[in-house]
Amino acid sequence: MLKLGVRAENANILVACSGGVDSTCLVHSLHIAGFKIQVAHVNYKLRAEESDQNENFVAELCSALNIPLHHTSFETKAMLKSDPGNLHELARELRYDWFSKLMKDHHLDYLATAHHSDDQAETLMYHFIRGSGLNGLSGIAVQKNQIIRPFINFTKEEILKACQSQGWAYSPDSSNEKNDYTRNFIRNRIMPLVQEINPGISETLGNQAWLYSEMNKFLMWSAQKYLQDLKVNEEEFSTDLDIDSLKSIPGYIVLLYDYLRPLGFTKDQIQQIAAAIDSNETGLLLQSKSHKLLVDRSELKLSMENNEINQQTIMWLPDSDRLKLPDGMTLVKSNLSPDNVLPQNKIQIKPQFQRQNLYLRHWQKGDNFQPLGMNGKSKKVSDYFIDSKLNRFQKDKIWLLVNDKDEIIWITGMRADHRFAAHAMSEALTIYIDSKN
Repeated sequence: MLKLGVRAENANILVACSGGVDSTCLVHSLHIAGFKIQVAHVNYKLRAEESDQNENFVAELCSALNIPLHHTSFETKAMLKSDPGNLHELARELRYDWFSKLMKDHHLDYLATAHHSDDQAETLMYHFIRGSGLNGLSGIAVQKNQIIRPFINFTKEEILKACQSQGWAYSPDSSNEKNDYTRNFIRNRIMPLVQEINPGISETLGNQAWLYSEMNKFLMWSAQKYLQDLKVNEEEFSTDLDIDSLKSIPGYIVLLYDYLRPLGFTKDQIQQIAAAIDSNETGLLLQSKSHKLLVDRSELKLSMENNEINQQTIMWLPDSDRLKLPDGMTLVKSNLSPDNVLPQNKIQIKPQFQRQNLYLRHWQKGDNFQPLGMNGKSKKVSDYFIDSKLNRFQKDKIWLLVNDKDEIIWITGMRADHRFAAHAMSEALTIYIDSKN
């Protein structure tokens, strides 16, 4: 019986079939072995009549074997014109999105693809040339979530011989012979040259892929253990790592690479971070699409980038007593001043400002205010933050309470503006941060 590497005796399996020798052999093998299968075929409309011939072949195959068939087509060239990009990546995205929908709609357990050991070798070569890390060099997994690859340990030659011995026809794809795409170039030009040095290169690289995969699992496990010890602060959207503890780990840049690459930081950025750590540089700020990282005095401060919050202005209407902000902070208006709230976490404003609209926003370049206790002297908010020894992340989290004229009434949790603060007025309105929420 064909070994799938998963408990599939009672499973429903979707088989991706192009009509080529590999996927046709997979359909026959799973069918003969008695697995419950359905077939999915995609026509990308890229090779005119040949694409339609492949589609017709798969339809006839499924009809002959009495196997349910799902097929679809995409006007791939037209899609590329409207959204230029990599043809192979687009095709892959289209088919896997469709496969996922099929599996959900028809309650299928696994998706089987016909990747084999030659594909594994080509993938490793491809990732090595591109400079991938261990994750890329781990190659094609035997199983990844619901995707299974029953042929991953068989060579192309073994699959071809199986089809020939059984008399199984197939419908070849002529585009595989062209060298227009990188993977085809590797398959048709590079691999034959490498085989002159090592005829068993597919097996060699397959073993290497397995070893790299196991190494990568160990690295990820080790990284998680180290990261838990390095974290000195962890909140919902931010994490701080202790720099001295990080530097004590030999080859710590590998840990940074493993931790930061999935968050969108590039290899060059990670090398900049490591150089800043080694030279005790402070203040380096780098951003990915989703996160930003600050090399602070003693910590690496990582925060999820949320431009929607940072650029947002929130109106607080006069008749609303409570306002919950997007980061979870809640502000309260009250005619009474609670005794259990720290002085910096509350402000009493003059009666004439109570009936105005108030607004909350984050600081902007050029913001000025007149700090309470400085006799009306103006100060840049940025300078006030520097004097308060706030780092960039802390600055970005602070909310400013402002009026209709965009004048700063209060830097929440820090300092009031003396123009708006009430001094022992009985009618003063207290605004405070609710620490219970």
